[in-house]
Formats: sequence, structure tokens, C-alpha cells
Amino acid sequence: MKNFKLTTYFILSFLIFSLNSCENEPLDSGFDIGNGNTQGNTDGDTDGNTDDDSNSTGDYWPRAIGNTWTYNALSGEEEVYNMIETEMFNGDEYYAYDSFLGLPTWLRKQGVNYYVRNEVFYSIPGYDVQSTPFVVNMLKDDAEVGESWSSDINYTISFIATAGSPEIPDTSVSATYSFEMIGRDLSRTVEGNTYENVLHVNLTVSALGQNETADYYYAKDVGMIEYVSNGGSVTLIDYTLN
Repeated sequence: MKNFKLTTYFILSFLIFSLNSCENEPLDSGFDIGNGNTQGNTDGDTDGNTDDDSNSTGDYWPRAIGNTWTYNALSGEEEVYNMIETEMFNGDEYYAYDSFLGLPTWLRKQGVNYYVRNEVFYSIPGYDVQSTPFVVNMLKDDAEVGESWSSDINYTISFIATAGSPEIPDTSVSATYSFEMIGRDLSRTVEGNTYENVLHVNLTVSALGQNETADYYYAKDVGMIEYVSNGGSVTLIDYTLN
């Protein structure tokens, strides 16, 4: 039962790209996560807006090979995230990170929309955990204050037992990422640096009968400058853009 609670806890935590430690207490709830091997993802463009580049209000997540961002991570240590190459998925070009907030991550922009492709991959006591890929529309740079959008995703989690741990069946996960533009054209100071033209986006993830929230701050021509969740915050220290 302990391993079951740990796996459900980590599934929910990683849905919002957090890096909660294995020492954290698991959620004590009777999730019915079910079995199965259904997989899939949506690009999250569910509001009917066009992807016309002319509607974009600027570049809030610059993409180029060699771009790097250094953050003060949830662990309290500095972590550097690098864009290392481009890859094609279903005919779309993504910029690949070596890692971003602890997950394999790819990014593309289409019009006003910024799509993040992730795969869950981590370890918990007795298991290596991995997922099929999923795509979330993390940002719409033309959204007005109070405007919302969402992504519905489905993917499969596999638990690879190690050290004689009991088998856990594959788990089919469905989640809704609900976003709201909280503020535009803000000024925000992070790690002693003041950024202008900042967007503040709130995220609520609904999955496994639970909700988790996080806040993201994106600066124009810089990228994500701050991420805040119940598990702590990630703050930008330095960056280099090509």
C-alpha cells in the first residue's frame, strides 16, 4: 500500500512539472487510478482562436539551439537548462531541452501558442517510472487578463519494478490543465533582477480526483523567470540567448 500511495503522489506532482523530493509525505487518499494502456495527447488549442503569428504580442519563450537558463531550483541548488537540438514530432518542429524542471521537455511556438511536450521519467523506491509523451498548451501570449484556456491530456504511466518489488500494472491517466492570464505587462523582480513586460499565468491541474495549482511568470524576450507551487519556487538567476 505504501508503494501505491507513493506512485499516485508522484504522478500528481509531476503533472505540474514539480520536483518534489522522495522524502516528502505521500498524499493519503484512496485514488482509484485504474488500469489500462490508453495513450494520447492533445495540443490544447481548444478555444477556437487562430494560430496567426500576427496576433502574437512578442516572444515570451525564446527558442534557439544553445539558449541556456540558470535557475535556483526547488532543491535549493542551481540548475542549468539548455536547448540542445530540434526534433520533429507529428510534422511539428520542437526545440529539445536536455532537461527542464526535471523532465524530458520539448518546446514549440505556433502563432500565439507555446506547446510543451513532456515525458514523465523518474525513480521512486522500488520502481523506475516512465510515461508516454503528452503535450500541453502552456502559454497564449495574446490572452487578456481574466482569459482562460485548457488542455485535456491522456497518457500511460509504466512502473518498472526493481529490487524484487511487486509488479504494478500500467496506469492510464487523464488530466485537465486549466490556465488563466492573471496579469500582463507587469514589472517583477526575481533574484535581484527586474524584468519588464511580464506575463503572470495561473495553472490548475485536475487529475486523479485532486487539484494542484502553480503560477508561472514569463518575461518578454527572456522566458520563464519564476515558477511557484505548493512545493516551493524556481527562480531565474541568469540566461544566455542566441
